[in-house]
Amino acid sequence: MDNYEEEIERSHRSFRPRAVDFREIVRSELGSQRNVGEQTRTKVTQREFSGSGMIATITRLCYGTLNEKRACIIVFEFFFRWSRDDYQFRHLEAEISFGPRSKSSKTQNVKYPVVRNLSPGKAYGIPNTNGKKWSIRVEQQCGVPSHAIAPDKLGQKAFEEAHRVEILGRRWSDSRRRDFHKACWTINEVGTPNYGIPDEFKLAVLVEYEDVFDADLRMTVDVPFHRRLQGFPWPADDPILFTPKGPGTVIGEPLSTTRFETLSDAEWELLVSDTKKTAPIPISHHTEGRAPSTNHMTYRVQGIPKEHLPDIAKFLREVLELSGDSTEIRVGSVAADLEHQDEIVATVNCSRIESVLDSSDQWHKALPANTDGTRLAKRSYIALDTKFHDFTPFTAPEDHLLDIIAISGLGGHAFGSFKERNGSHMWLRDDLPFDFPRARILTYGYDSKLKGSQSFQDFEAIASTFCQSLKIARPKSPDGKPNDKPIIFIAHSLGGIVLKQALIQMADGDNKDKKNSQLTRGILFFGVPSQGMDITSLLAMIKGQVNEQFLNMLGPNSSVLRNQQREFCAKFSSEACKIMSFYETELSPTIKEGNDGWRMNGEPAILVGQSSATLGSRAWETSLTHNLSPNVLISTAT
Repeated sequence: MDNYEEEIERSHRSFRPRAVDFREIVRSELGSQRNVGEQTRTKVTQREFSGSGMIATITRLCYGTLNEKRACIIVFEFFFRWSRDDYQFRHLEAEISFGPRSKSSKTQNVKYPVVRNLSPGKAYGIPNTNGKKWSIRVEQQCGVPSHAIAPDKLGQKAFEEAHRVEILGRRWSDSRRRDFHKACWTINEVGTPNYGIPDEFKLAVLVEYEDVFDADLRMTVDVPFHRRLQGFPWPADDPILFTPKGPGTVIGEPLSTTRFETLSDAEWELLVSDTKKTAPIPISHHTEGRAPSTNHMTYRVQGIPKEHLPDIAKFLREVLELSGDSTEIRVGSVAADLEHQDEIVATVNCSRIESVLDSSDQWHKALPANTDGTRLAKRSYIALDTKFHDFTPFTAPEDHLLDIIAISGLGGHAFGSFKERNGSHMWLRDDLPFDFPRARILTYGYDSKLKGSQSFQDFEAIASTFCQSLKIARPKSPDGKPNDKPIIFIAHSLGGIVLKQALIQMADGDNKDKKNSQLTRGILFFGVPSQGMDITSLLAMIKGQVNEQFLNMLGPNSSVLRNQQREFCAKFSSEACKIMSFYETELSPTIKEGNDGWRMNGEPAILVGQSSATLGSRAWETSLTHNLSPNVLISTAT
């Protein structure tokens, strides 16, 4: 292999985090870069150097009040990539300095913003089960600034030695400033370098302000070569971060309140934690368009103790404090949790659940306690949601022979995209198990909504998250042997693009990734726009949003999709896997704005043509004609 090929191979490998040895420490300063237009205003920094890189983003921006004064909460998320197998970042310093828009000497009365709180204040991280990856969202325990993480029964020294990464946060100010106007964090690997600092983590800050304000992010990381990149302030022309227009959420999911003094320690902790692993923050989430019928609303319930398997309906009635007979709750599916075998995941329908829940789309409810106050289970709550993000198992036989995994599409929903209209029948859950009784059947969901989206993610990022989740969903057997169960994927619309990108990434991934790729034995592509699709009506709906650039990549004759298809055919060439592509044979209504919002009653069109829908197959594959429903390709909430 020549040097060029080696560089390409090393570049591909660098996209996945790994445990490496850090053998040299040289200080290099990295700073923020200017946002580029409206499309990237939530991306604070992206720096690439010699195959390595770092990205800093704003994933949540909420305006409100703190003790009746104007304030906002900002959550930053950081991502790191390292190109060499023998190095990894092991130390980072981040400083965010806030100031008024005008800082000239002529404006002596201009008041600086004040940093009132930050998270985490002190936190520790431990590696995951295979010891190969750091991730705050999965392994990191995060504390709020008022106290350190409790060492439990360990002594403080033993506790700190057992947790291999530490995060220390503090407020700071210049000598000329009376109040704190800076938020600073130091992240270190503790002890002998083995893993480096996390590849991903979040930091949150609460800022009190009087008027529009500015910010300057500066970061310093240790890298194994001499290079200094000077940071500079974010631009003054970004309306999202610097020009508040009253209480409300600009980026990300809203909080339960805009009165920030009422936020609990637990809610502060969850700002920088993974809500899939902990009790979710009760948030208010706006759902566009027509609200689903209450009788047909399906809830995913996680964290049900396994001992309640004989009568889950009765258990839920008690936890949710529903009066009446337990048969009011219809349990649609029951399966073992993918990570916690002593817990159950269920899907349920009940017209009366909404009466005891608020207007959010995810909730947590405390489990009942024994008379002595002890809990009946390890977890102290169950989690309910209607989003169905990440994996949801419908069946999980102990002796299952294969995995069938469905991936939803553009503007879709991991449950609703496979459900009958105005009904509760869902064929993956209610039909497929009878045809494949020894298959484990799952769906995978992610944020793909169009209207009102604040997400700037691309399908490479979605695919990377999917690959990591798939490895968690397919652990080793109890005797330590690798999971050798074959996989069949059902990919719908954008879900097919995500799947192809995931299989490309698996080809250059670790052993688990390669194994999952090799065990993929069947793929069903439903209306997957491998050569692009008609996005004319959709562009009108999302004009000016941060996801407009993402949608353009799915347009007709997309060079991004052409390049992906070439790479997919080159890297996923196994004839052991059969791919079948389905395409539309009838015109579908397009989306159109009316007095009551956006509806799919516009001029009919072919959204994904035959050539585009069948290009996902390899040269020897079969394309099937299938009369797809008008709502199959785009399931936007209209």
